[in-house]
Amino acid sequence: MMLMDEFVIKLFSVIQPSNSNPYIVKKGEDLVIIAEKTHVNEYMIFERNKNINSYTDVKPGETILVPERYARSIVLFIDKELRLPLIEMMYDDQGLYERYEFKK
Repeated sequence: MMLMDEFVIKLFSVIQPSNSNPYIVKKGEDLVIIAEKTHVNEYMIFERNKNINSYTDVKPGETILVPERYARSIVLFIDKELRLPLIEMMYDDQGLYERYEFKK
């Protein structure tokens, strides 16, 4: 969906609730490394696995759940003239969890 005013284009991307996939932890991995490999936020992995107490509380061979997507929905505000993002907001099932603001 797209909304416009004189200076900004607002884009919405709404995705169905994210499913989780099983992931087998490899030697030397923690949630940050797994998040980088799977392109999701480490907190989202932590949140899905109630048996994990910290980002380093995983063992090789352990199966954890990793979300399929980085965000459930994304809202972008784009400068009409420059065609560059001004604001990016990422939402998960519980609401806003990341916001990036870019200055001209």
